[in-house]
Amino acid sequence: MFDFLDHYPVPVDSPAVSMDWLEKTAGPSVIEELKNEVDALMEAQMLDSSPAPSEQEMVRQTGVVKALCLHVAHDCNLSCDYCFASEGTFQGDRRLMDPRTGRDALDFLIQHSGKRRQLEVDFFGGEPLLNQEAIQEMVTYGKQREKETGKNFRFTLTTNGLALDRHNMDCMNNPVVVVR
Repeated sequence: MFDFLDHYPVPVDSPAVSMDWLEKTAGPSVIEELKNEVDALMEAQMLDSSPAPSEQEMVRQTGVVKALCLHVAHDCNLSCDYCFASEGTFQGDRRLMDPRTGRDALDFLIQHSGKRRQLEVDFFGGEPLLNQEAIQEMVTYGKQREKETGKNFRFTLTTNGLALDRHNMDCMNNPVVVVR
């Protein structure tokens, strides 16, 4: 099998390989070979080219949602220029999720989880620990709703680890009500 990247490395500053770049770099024979490989994968049903359904479409089709990824911080404490998320901003304004939005998301998950008891929520960003108070409030709310609904939340956090200190770890391991 032809390894395209061994022969034609993708430019570091390019977020995606464009057809123009492929034509200039690889030429028509390599493009034809790549198309043939994709066709073979599709024929073998190893590649699905249909668009992924939206969250709303998944709920409509199945009526069940088992997990959410909550984008709680549209910001990052590193702001790396090579970041897929444009230095943590996703090419938008730096903002933090309001705890009320997070609580509404948890209610949505409960409402659309059907008979599932195990529910998953991942806090994501940018850097989610920049919004630690809101995360704490959402976890506390989720624990309260567990008792009311019989559901079990599993909370995870995707972090670069820079803001992970003893206080943040204690807050995550022992949620308490945040008074505002």
